[in-house]
Amino acid sequence: MLQVNAGEIFLADRGSITASTASGNGGNIVLQVGSLQLGRGGAITTTAGGTGNGGNLTINSDVIVALENSDITANAVQGTGGNISINTSAIFGAQFRRQETPESDITASSQFGLSGNVAITNPEVETRSFLVDLPQNVVDPTEQITTGCGSRQGNSLTVAGRGGLPENPSQGLLGRAIWWDNRDLSDVSQTAQKLPQTEPSREIVEATGWIVNQKGQVELVADRNNNNSWRSHTNCQTRR
Repeated sequence: MLQVNAGEIFLADRGSITASTASGNGGNIVLQVGSLQLGRGGAITTTAGGTGNGGNLTINSDVIVALENSDITANAVQGTGGNISINTSAIFGAQFRRQETPESDITASSQFGLSGNVAITNPEVETRSFLVDLPQNVVDPTEQITTGCGSRQGNSLTVAGRGGLPENPSQGLLGRAIWWDNRDLSDVSQTAQKLPQTEPSREIVEATGWIVNQKGQVELVADRNNNNSWRSHTNCQTRR
């Protein structure tokens, strides 16, 4: 029996761990390994030739990877195929098949006798602890995103200069700041036309004379045409 305890085993380019025979029973192999990797024709085999039975193969590994026609076999020709027992958390590439193929195989077959048993054990992983409860009320995305305006409706995007942004954040403005008033002033002009027209205020004229009204009160008066009119009024009052 061949027993190997290792942290990692890597077999490639037809490298192999073998306990095979040409005529008698195949030997037994027990592998205790953290990571088992097979590639490019790597193999682990306990195959027996002639009338011998295939050997037993036991692999305990956290991860098993077998790629590029890498096989794990316990086959026989006329005798009974061996037994394969694999305990692993994850196995990639290799699959159990009844006969060897150009792919990566796990087989315990016999050409003329009975096939052996293949048992692959994967420990159950508690996946419910990784599940997250989704909310029952799904948010409607149409209410969270503003609907854009189509270009066919006359909408456009205009870039007018750099505005008030300096070319360098550490520098001041270079006098090329541009300010655009994009407001629609058509309503403002229409509102201005509807405002009531105010009468012009009377011009204030300096008094040029005075008179005595019917109540006997003196009033200052202005006469643009005759600046000496107050004299005539004065004379009229004097005559009375």
